[in-house]
Amino acid sequence: MRIKYPIKFLSRLFILFLLVAALYVYTPRQEPLIMVPHPLITVTLQVGQGDTLWNLAQEISPEDPREAIYLIKKLNGLTNDLIYPGQLLEVPQKEEALQASNILRP
Repeated sequence: MRIKYPIKFLSRLFILFLLVAALYVYTPRQEPLIMVPHPLITVTLQVGQGDTLWNLAQEISPEDPREAIYLIKKLNGLTNDLIYPGQLLEVPQKEEALQASNILRP
């Protein structure tokens, strides 16, 4: 099939392309959903002799203590895994630690 008027055809094709591009650019996008975590319920715990962050985290979240360790460190401003007997720690309640929406990553 041969096009009779190639310039006219190309100009219409170009206009069609511009219309499609304009529709794509100016079509409103749906904003991504932002999950707002509900307030974290914590309890104060006094560290006993022989307690470790890992042991405390296993009591809170037996399946994956790493998430609980992250929360405990974040809540208490800890930069390492060292805790001392007599130290007071804010720890999440068991059911709170299991909810992933409470985990705020930087």
